Amino acid sequence: MVDSKKPRISRILSEYDLDNIMIATVCSHSSLQIFNGAKKEGFRTLGICVGKVKRFYEAFPLGKPDKFFIVNSYDEILDRTDELIGENTIIIPHGSFVEYLGAENFLKLGLPTFGNREVLLWESDRKKEREWLEGAGLEMPREIKNPLEINKPVIVKYYGARGGKGFFIAKNYEEFKKKIDKSRSYTIQEFVIGTRYYLHYFYSPIVEEGYKLDIGGSLQFLSVDRRDETNIDEAHRLGSISELEEVGIPPTFVVTGNIPIVLR
Repeated sequence: MVDSKKPRISRILSEYDLDNIMIATVCSHSSLQIFNGAKKEGFRTLGICVGKVKRFYEAFPLGKPDKFFIVNSYDEILDRTDELIGENTIIIPHGSFVEYLGAENFLKLGLPTFGNREVLLWESDRKKEREWLEGAGLEMPREIKNPLEINKPVIVKYYGARGGKGFFIAKNYEEFKKKIDKSRSYTIQEFVIGTRYYLHYFYSPIVEEGYKLDIGGSLQFLSVDRRDETNIDEAHRLGSISELEEVGIPPTFVVTGNIPIVLR
């Protein structure tokens, strides 16, 4: 897909004061790291908030943006791009853009963006995600296309970036039918027992440090974490998943925290 906004974005960048760039993103847990990193690199920072400034940012002085940009709704960002352009803003996208603004709306956003703006379109679509990962040669859990074929534990994942919200386990079609929300897009994958580690990579076309790539630029392996999920990570304290479901406590997979990991 050709980015039809590229000529306009190039013109906007040509008029920016490159010595006074402002890094902007939607305020969320991810924004704390983005703002902290941007400040370390000497950039001004701007946090996009709905409704009002969130007081809890005072508790994170290293991750608090220098300035807040208040909107009544995330859709309003699309109508106020001129104000952000006036601040020499470059947008850093993250998962909350998928959830709050929507990937399609983000593609319409006429603002300079770090990286490929189509990434969020892929991240919001589990089918595209799978195509991306398999295309990179990674092994993936088997996908079940027809729920009638469920004959062992599977995990059902909804599209989007909601941190595991709504995911569920089913062992057969009857369980699937009871739990599925048919109004939402989903994928069914075999449930693989094992440890879940999330590897953090960063690709740069201009940085020379790191693993050199044939296409140019370098790839850096920055860190690893695992996610605490409620209540599945604590369910074993009370019994098996089946026993908990019998008393009306279904397992949930909402991510509540990140734990740094050192691989062995």
